[in-house]
Amino acid sequence: ADPDKIESLFKKYKYKYERINEDELNKKILAGEKLYYMLTCIYKPNCKLISVINSETGRVVYNLIDAKPLYPYIVKGDISDINDEIEKADK
Repeated sequence: ADPDKIESLFKKYKYKYERINEDELNKKILAGEKLYYMLTCIYKPNCKLISVINSETGRVVYNLIDAKPLYPYIVKGDISDINDEIEKADK
């Protein structure tokens, strides 16, 4: 993915973020780091799935399943929704 597009997309994301691979994610979870991680699965152009999970509890704090998305990728509105749901989960 284009780093400039990612930076623009996450510009209003309230939390620290980094792109890591599966092995790095597993190491962080096993080390007990508190983090939220995002799993995305896009079946172009018919379905968009986004889940954000709390690594400590395994709780899904955000889940989107859109069977007929207008735009089948993560958009700024998704980021705004994720911010809101993480904020609620941290209370």
